[in-house]
Formats: sequence, C-alpha cells, structure tokens
Amino acid sequence: MTDQSSHNEHDSPRHDSDVRDGKTALWQVGREVAGFVPFIGDIVRVAEVSSSVRDILFQKKVERLLRGLGKAQDREREAWHIDQDPDYANRVGVFVMLQLDKYEDMEKADLLATALRAHLCKRLSFEQLRQAAHAIGTCFPVDLLRLHQFQKLRTGSQEGVQYPQLRLGSSEGSRLSGAGLVEPWVLGGGGTLGPGNNLAQYRLTSTGQMMLDNVLGESP
Repeated sequence: MTDQSSHNEHDSPRHDSDVRDGKTALWQVGREVAGFVPFIGDIVRVAEVSSSVRDILFQKKVERLLRGLGKAQDREREAWHIDQDPDYANRVGVFVMLQLDKYEDMEKADLLATALRAHLCKRLSFEQLRQAAHAIGTCFPVDLLRLHQFQKLRTGSQEGVQYPQLRLGSSEGSRLSGAGLVEPWVLGGGGTLGPGNNLAQYRLTSTGQMMLDNVLGESP
C-alpha cells in the first residue's frame, strides 16, 4: 500500500512553496559567493534539484554555509587563494557537500563556513580543514564552546609550552577527545582520579588550539 501521508507531504502546495522559496534563497545568497569560489556554484546546483524534506534541510544548511562565507569582508576575499586545478575544486566541493549532509545541527554549517574561510585564506591546509570538519561533526556545538575555557587558562601557545588542563565530564570529554581536540591528562605521579568521580582531567591538543584560533574565535 502506498504511504498516502508521504505522498501528500511531497505533493502539497505548501511543500512546493517551501522548495521554491528554499531554491530562491540559495541562489540569492550563493550568487555573490560563487563569483569568488567557483566550486560553491556546484554545491548550489546540487542543492537546487532537491525536493524531499531531508533535501530541504540540506538546502538550509547550504544557505547557512553561503551566508557564513558571505560575511567575509573585501580585504579577506582578496586574500582568498582559489586553486584553479579542477581536481582540487571537485575534491573540496564534494567534501563540503558530504559534511553538510552528515551534520544534524544547522549551527555546524556556520562553523564549517568559518573553517572553509580559513582554508581559503591559507590559514588551514586541506588536511586541517578535514580535521576541523570532523571535529565539528563529532561534537555538539556546546562541547566546542567548552574549548574557550582552555583558552582562558592558556599560558602560551609556542611549541614546547604546556597546554592547560581542565576537568571535563565523561561524555563531553569523550566527544572532544574523539575529535582529537583534547587528550586525557594523567595526574602527577601516575595517579588517577578517585572512584565515583565522573570528571576526568584533559589538556588541549594542537588540533584543539587550531580550532580555537581559526574556527571558534573569541570566547562569547
């Protein structure tokens, strides 16, 4: 038997209107950015042919990405280095689309836009962009904000200077360490935290510092 509710959802005038409005917004936001970053046009064209609810959500994430790129001032855009190699453009464009499709939170599209801007300015290599996108996908946005507490405790960022330590709950510590942003820090003398204590001590990694410097910005 055909799922009538699904059929009605996709054929309703309201659904069609949402699709048209989403596509119009995409092109309005994307036209200017695509002039600076050619592979953005490919992302917009993929989003444009969508029609399902999931696709509409993808459109909205693409729109958030475009708006994030659009925040760049003229001076920043002048510093963007766009590799004209079509293989590079395809690799980055496909990578960004795959990340957006996986993200379950709209705010993550904003963070990916900031990371992509840093990559276009050559502050992040493509591999570092991949690391940043993985961290964004692995953690909740509120987890990432916790990194600002390390920033406040930081005594220095030069090589060889010890990063500060902070105690985190087991869940957020697991997510942040799984993303490579923090690492467990064993207490002096090889000791461990006492039984029943759900807080563990972590220190910021170089990848976590990269996220703070290039993606998360100043503490809110």
